[in-house]
Amino acid sequence: MAIYLAHTAPKHGGHPQPLNDHLRTVRDLAAQFAKPLGYEDEAGLAGLLHDCGKYGDRFQQRLQGKMAHVDHWTLGAYWAFTVRALAASLAIQGHHVGLQQFSSPFFQSLRDLIENQGRSAAGFVMAGDATDTLTRFIEDGFAINAPTRPVINSYPDSRKAIEFMLTIRFIYSCLVDADFLDTEAHFNQTPDGHKTFRERPPNLNPARALELVKQHVTRLTEISTASPAIQKLRNAVWSAALTASERPGNLWTMTAPTGSGKTLAMLAFALNHAQQFRKRRVIVALPYLNIIEQTAMVYRAVLAEMGVNYVVEHHSLAERNADDQEGSGRLASDNWDAPIVVTTTVQLFESLFANRPGKARKLHNLVDSVIVLDEIQTLPLPVVVPTVAALAALGKVYHATVVLGTATQPAFGCLQPALESITQAQYDPQEIVPTLPPLPVRVHWELRDEPQSWEAMAVELRDYPSFLAIVNLKRHALELAEALGEEDDDSFFHLSTNMCSLHRSHVLDQIRKRLKDGLRTHVVSTQCVEAGVDVDFPVVYRAWGPLDSLVQAAGRCNREGGLPYPGRVVIFQPQDDAYPTGPYQQATQIAKALWREDVFHLDEPEAMRLYWERVYGTTRPHETYSELLEAIQVWDFAGVGERYRLIPETTLQVVVPYAEAFDLYESLVLEARQRGLTRGWSRRAQPLSIGLFRPSPDSSLWSYLEPVLSDQGQESGWWIFRDRAYYSARYGLRVPNQWSLWYS
Repeated sequence: MAIYLAHTAPKHGGHPQPLNDHLRTVRDLAAQFAKPLGYEDEAGLAGLLHDCGKYGDRFQQRLQGKMAHVDHWTLGAYWAFTVRALAASLAIQGHHVGLQQFSSPFFQSLRDLIENQGRSAAGFVMAGDATDTLTRFIEDGFAINAPTRPVINSYPDSRKAIEFMLTIRFIYSCLVDADFLDTEAHFNQTPDGHKTFRERPPNLNPARALELVKQHVTRLTEISTASPAIQKLRNAVWSAALTASERPGNLWTMTAPTGSGKTLAMLAFALNHAQQFRKRRVIVALPYLNIIEQTAMVYRAVLAEMGVNYVVEHHSLAERNADDQEGSGRLASDNWDAPIVVTTTVQLFESLFANRPGKARKLHNLVDSVIVLDEIQTLPLPVVVPTVAALAALGKVYHATVVLGTATQPAFGCLQPALESITQAQYDPQEIVPTLPPLPVRVHWELRDEPQSWEAMAVELRDYPSFLAIVNLKRHALELAEALGEEDDDSFFHLSTNMCSLHRSHVLDQIRKRLKDGLRTHVVSTQCVEAGVDVDFPVVYRAWGPLDSLVQAAGRCNREGGLPYPGRVVIFQPQDDAYPTGPYQQATQIAKALWREDVFHLDEPEAMRLYWERVYGTTRPHETYSELLEAIQVWDFAGVGERYRLIPETTLQVVVPYAEAFDLYESLVLEARQRGLTRGWSRRAQPLSIGLFRPSPDSSLWSYLEPVLSDQGQESGWWIFRDRAYYSARYGLRVPNQWSLWYS
């Protein structure tokens, strides 16, 4: 009997992979992944049928280099459809090209392609004759059996669209991760032909991990310089987290002031909750890369005893080349198979709404997990309704526990009428810290309405031994810095996202050391210093902005409560009344209005609730950003994947020549020119990268940028800035005004 192949032999030696081996392994892995939700029959069927088109003659010729653009997936999708395994059908059809819309025209298109043996819309030709291919599939010992518990047994309700789409993505995730893993094992085979699967990670063992975290917190308490009142607050938050973790519940909030120890308390909650309710892993999602690196470093140090693969750090930038059609590039995406994952909210949320295999493969590992989301107030308005709907539904669909932590908790509950258009899940969280001890007065607030020039601000600021001034725009930071005239002073520092993350980390290390040593420290920064950045100044000036930003800025003032008097927080109005693009200015005006109405009491939780209710009531995100919701309501996976973006697609990722890491920069440039974009390259490039909005076609910027091409020779979204003269040790990328890049 003829042997049909799934993959060619690896370049380093070994054997081609028989198709029947690949189908059996993917079937078994997919079924194993789906077992926690009881969908192993349909996931296994998806694994068995996903590559059955490879029995076709045209695909076998493709492996010999005699054919191109061969569709080996539609036949399996059609056969799954014939036994009413509709979720498997969608997953199979999308395991290379992405999930499409659940609709009658979609399933009719499968029938048409098979019956007419035509080309797909993307120009792919069918892999072979349907009858011959089915015969070979059966001769290899396989059969097509309808699942005993189909995922879809009735036409979906748009009011359950989030639950429906999460369930389909779960089956899709089980399939594509199983496919990735077996393909990876084949291409990593030993020279004598044995597949090599990646080493399995250790188990969570939450009881021991929690004990290590407790020991760490005890050591921190012993050496802490925080005031007794701040330490009492931290103890209260820690105790509340451990107490709440003993209770059942899928949706929680942790609302506690900046500096109250939320980060470690939420980890303790997650580990103890996992122990009590048999959760498999902890996923911690944070909005900014510098916080992720800091958090992951702490977790690894505290939990070093648990092994080197116990804590996995995963950035969104690591996945840009994961969706290519064949070969080792398909293996580029992590699947979060680790006890503790520290990642970005971008990575988590865009995966929840993804239709592409590289992003979606990790979703089955969210099942039976504790998902901790810190700084949740950073969730952008365009995606707030679908994201909150998904977070509310994760408990029901994936048996996950979700924790939303922040000092400035959004009033997501007022979005419930909008949520009900796409989910039946209720946003009704339990609060982990329902009461707090009387809070010490750490700061005194001064709010100003009269516009001030940068020169006037500079005169006022120079008199302070140490201060932090936070503004809304990069050009504002530059203008205030120039007005201060301290560029050549060792005590002056600037921070913005025009500096790569490695540069900002180095500067923050210097700032923290000077503050600790009691040295004069003047800092001008954009908002990048607010959420999650551990600095402690006696004086903070903040340009008027959204209320949550003002409160986060105040969290950098007298953070440890160590001053003999309250710190000083001044909210001022720049003469240049300009703001970042989007709803930022509208939120700022709402904060000002509340202050003028005398309901603006920053130290009271009620102020934050009123603020968020007014923000959501004024901006009406479900109406303003309705296209995404409409795509969800008609189960359009491709449309949702295209529209759901936390970061605008107009952003260029640019590697910059930071002098302190110039050897790394040069090696990245050489590798990019020789090999193009790879997963390893993007990981190493991330600390030297900044985000810039795509300039106009006639901008002078383009002459300084070199594209990093994918292995397909296409633009990847990554670029290299080639001129060292424009990257300043003080300001980062500082370019001529006519380039108009000082956007935030």
